[in-house]
Amino acid sequence: MIPENYLYINHYDNRSRDVAPRDITIHAALFSLNHSFTFERYDRPPQKGTITILGSIGQRYRGPVGTFRGNNIVSGYSKDYNYDQRMQYDEPPHFIEPLNTGFYISNWEEL
Repeated sequence: MIPENYLYINHYDNRSRDVAPRDITIHAALFSLNHSFTFERYDRPPQKGTITILGSIGQRYRGPVGTFRGNNIVSGYSKDYNYDQRMQYDEPPHFIEPLNTGFYISNWEEL
């Protein structure tokens, strides 16, 4: 998923009903070009459980997904982010072509 700005997990529909799932799992490469991956209105109760991500997140700014009091979640989601090691060498289907992005390799080394 590659939005130009925000990549939101919706909290409310157009009738102000809470539509966010409890304990969501996402298998994807998330890449926000100019902003962040976040949960819409993350600071409004109730707490929704955990966001589990298996993949990667690329974002310009770190986006919030929940609020906490100490170690206890108050609203939104707690995080369980897991980097998919396959993405170290294999890009997802239809991912941005490195030659057309303006990025270049300045240093490369296999460890």
